[in-house]
Amino acid sequence: MMSSLQRYGWRVGFHYCLRVLGVLAMLFFGSRPLTATEAPKANLEDFRKTIGPVLKAACVGCHGPDKQKAKFRVDTLDPDLLKGKDVSWWLEVQGVLTNGEMPPPDSDVKLADADRVKMIDWLAGEIRAASEARRAEGGHSTFRRMTRYE
Repeated sequence: MMSSLQRYGWRVGFHYCLRVLGVLAMLFFGSRPLTATEAPKANLEDFRKTIGPVLKAACVGCHGPDKQKAKFRVDTLDPDLLKGKDVSWWLEVQGVLTNGEMPPPDSDVKLADADRVKMIDWLAGEIRAASEARRAEGGHSTFRRMTRYE
């Protein structure tokens, strides 16, 4: 009596490989949704823990409830860059922090380099997430590109 491998030759091995690949594909792709990934969320917890206290210590003295230099209040900015209304202000904050314009050199308040990096990194991550969310919704992303210096 002939075995099925001898009778059908290479077709048996080929179909066996297809079945194995099919099972592996179902295991791999079945555990993930085939639709778009989860929408990004604002990192408000990181803002409350690290960024908020730095802003309060370094910025609120000149841009807070008592004094509003340049008619700007940092304490009222919405930290949600995904759904908040203050995205353009946060872009301005990122620009002045990146360029080293704030706090000014003649100010009594000094911002540690580590705190400056934390704030710039947080802002860059939030801006990137907001831009990706807007692109995923099919909307136009209005964020400007960073310059080489930034």
